[in-house]
Amino acid sequence: MAQGASTAVVGDKVYLFGGRLVSERKMVSDMYVFDLKTFVWTRLDNANDPEMPSPRYFHSMDLWNNHLVIFGGMGYKAGAQTVDDYCVLDDMHYFDIAAQRWLPYVQPIEVTDEFIPRARYAHLSAVTGDRLYVIGGQDLSNVWLDEIHILDLNSQQWIHRSRYTRHCGTYRSVLVSSPARVRNPQQEQVQLPGPVGARFREANRPPSPDSLQCTPSESLQHLPYSADPTEEFPSDILLYSNYNVRNSHVSRCPASGT
Repeated sequence: MAQGASTAVVGDKVYLFGGRLVSERKMVSDMYVFDLKTFVWTRLDNANDPEMPSPRYFHSMDLWNNHLVIFGGMGYKAGAQTVDDYCVLDDMHYFDIAAQRWLPYVQPIEVTDEFIPRARYAHLSAVTGDRLYVIGGQDLSNVWLDEIHILDLNSQQWIHRSRYTRHCGTYRSVLVSSPARVRNPQQEQVQLPGPVGARFREANRPPSPDSLQCTPSESLQHLPYSADPTEEFPSDILLYSNYNVRNSHVSRCPASGT
């Protein structure tokens, strides 16, 4: 049994990485896969992978472009002598799901020190529109880090930092973002085939004089409500936190731009 592991759902599989073994008080860097169809756990054999991240817990893991993105967490100090020689981390790691292997470590480009997140654990994260959002967390002294950071996953640049007025961290919070967004044709300035409000001609009913000026139904194009998130139109991020039982809340974090 482990605490502080992170999970991500990929199709009909659940990936679980890291955590701290309760019985041994030892952090690990194991990757397990749970098959939702067969209910079978499988441990991936990555022990000899030189790119495997160091052991950690209360890190974050998100799905992006068929890769698992790992950020931060609490780990061991360099040269740690005991299982209680802790440090907090700010590193990024990527797991290639198709190849089932870890990719070489990539240090995000330092555009400005203002945007680079401090090392943290027990933070929240979500991916939408090719951007990783990191919210909250705590440092090694358990001080709340009330801020939002955004990483552009394509350019590997931290591009934004802003204050967040509420605590969110250990045990008490959850952050989610939908893989699809609700499309708003007017917001996206999509050109509709015909005037807004034009009526559709009903099947098997002769046209009335009022409907003769309507756009013919065969020329109309269906616009789906759901679409993939983009940089310009990402999905919103929903955050639930009950850091104080009397002040439990759900926040909607618009993710449109910086």
